[in-house]
Amino acid sequence: MSKILVTAYSYSGNTRDAAKAIAKSLGGDFKGIIPREKYPSSYTEALARSKVEIEIKKEVDLLEHVDASDYDVVFVGTPNWYSTMAPPVRTFLANNDFKGKTVIPFATHGGGGKANCLK
Repeated sequence: MSKILVTAYSYSGNTRDAAKAIAKSLGGDFKGIIPREKYPSSYTEALARSKVEIEIKKEVDLLEHVDASDYDVVFVGTPNWYSTMAPPVRTFLANNDFKGKTVIPFATHGGGGKANCLK
């Protein structure tokens, strides 16, 4: 039987809720991706900061490392920000080795569609 990790960054809680539902339905472990420096509570300010981080492909510092090494299947959730993944998710992906694992991305969005987010 595969060991399942469901992880996600969530600004508003929607992506976290979806991730927890996936983990519960599959019997997997949920671990949140949490940036060390929280995004501003103003959504407009949070998007402005993330836009810069996305443009320069910045890996943001995470509060703690989410280790995917003990898992066979890894679900990775992100809000769709500017048609791509949120910067904390980029950091998670860059800091784990997924060789031999099945990785299943998922995204939440407020109406903009998936765009290039899952690429």
